[in-house]
Amino acid sequence: MLSSVLKAFFRILLRTLYRVEIHGKEHLKKMGQRTLVVSNHTSFLDAVLLYAFLPATTSFAINTAIANSWMGRVGSAFCDLFALDPANPLSIRSLIRRVKEGGCVVIFPEGRITVTGSLMKIYPGPGLVADKSKASLLPIRIEGAQYTPFSRLRGLIQLRWFPKITLSVLPPRSLYIEAQLRGRKRRNRAGRLLSDLMSELMFETSRRDQTLVDKLLEARKIHGGKHLVAEDINRTPLSYNALITKSLVLGRQLAKHTEDNETIGVLLPGTLATVATFWGLQITGRSPAMLNYTVGAKGMIS
Repeated sequence: MLSSVLKAFFRILLRTLYRVEIHGKEHLKKMGQRTLVVSNHTSFLDAVLLYAFLPATTSFAINTAIANSWMGRVGSAFCDLFALDPANPLSIRSLIRRVKEGGCVVIFPEGRITVTGSLMKIYPGPGLVADKSKASLLPIRIEGAQYTPFSRLRGLIQLRWFPKITLSVLPPRSLYIEAQLRGRKRRNRAGRLLSDLMSELMFETSRRDQTLVDKLLEARKIHGGKHLVAEDINRTPLSYNALITKSLVLGRQLAKHTEDNETIGVLLPGTLATVATFWGLQITGRSPAMLNYTVGAKGMIS
């Protein structure tokens, strides 16, 4: 009863602060008796988000250092925490036994919070856990939490307190590994399959309907217009604002001498002017064909 009240409280709080949306919510109803939730790790908010929005009582397999910190001690008052060292075989065996007991267990296959903003190395241990326990895998992508101060991207991107957060859920599935594989080969195979699954998760839940210009404007919104984004041999860097301004001006001039949807060859050296030309053509609906002058005339013709 207390757990349900706490989960409801956190759901209301997170939806109010971060406008949390869940895509693929219907897949949460397909969780089996043994479910291993695998998610990307963007911030310290991740566990709170999954605790609040997963419908089942959840255990969390977290890094040993985090489990022994004050955050781990606070978290253990709300849910079951399992201290895990992904590189330790004994720790993996203990987790396999825990998953075999049934229920829902959450694990972050990266083993730590991302310091790049994208998916990091996937450890093979969680894949072996799914294989040995015969648990179904429920992939969930957390998007937006990396922009909060609770991430580890300070100094890399412009952080803000309350960005919109999205949870994207893919259908549950199982790892199918050839029966003849044993020992290290089976462990490595499980790791590769899990890595492929996490890469598929990031691809399938990304916005593939955006143009390059849309992505440029989105990057400006994320990093801030004053963020320096390009520099050439003259050592005069351009910010997002300056790049977009130069691209608009240059693009309008080029549009006077070209047609809509025309493919335009660009034969320029590697300078900021070339970058502005590329984006100027993109903004005005032209397709730049970048030609490498160093390959010579025969190379370009071929």
